[in-house]
Amino acid sequence: CRAVREDAAAAAAEQPGPAEAAGTKQPPPVYIQDALTSAFLDWARAADIAFDRLRPATFAGLRGLAASAPIKADDIILAVPRGAALTLPPRQRCPCPEYVTPEFWDGAPWFVKLGVGLLAERRKGEGSRLQRYIQQLPKDVDTPVTWSDERLQQLQYPYLVQKVRGAPGAAMEACSRGGRGGRWQ
Repeated sequence: CRAVREDAAAAAAEQPGPAEAAGTKQPPPVYIQDALTSAFLDWARAADIAFDRLRPATFAGLRGLAASAPIKADDIILAVPRGAALTLPPRQRCPCPEYVTPEFWDGAPWFVKLGVGLLAERRKGEGSRLQRYIQQLPKDVDTPVTWSDERLQQLQYPYLVQKVRGAPGAAMEACSRGGRGGRWQ
């Protein structure tokens, strides 16, 4: 089986990727080497996060991870221990009742729970076990919910436009049902 996988990996390496097939070339990575990123990498190593072949980088302004060494078939690229991650175990009791009611937590979809958990961790500041990770997250995110009507119409997808326009009201309703004193920041 191993030889078959290696042959398949070699054949795949000869095939052009999506960018090459489309006639575009992927921009080279620009490795990030600032103090905040160094502190994050030190935290990640101390937390036993395995990422030997990766380095934080930007690609034409987009932040991500770049391979810093060759990656072969069956190599582990990234491994994060449970203790170094924000997790949502099944049927978890509300871990942050100071922010949301248990009833809200029980009825919320996974992505809302993850967001509430992340906000709760951020609020802890230096007391959070995930502080160095949280510092790496973008401060602003460009999402359709914040777009102007003109920009939304450029999507040319009426169903999505309708869902996006209803999202702020749904979020406010969720806050009023489960938030604790408006502490969602």
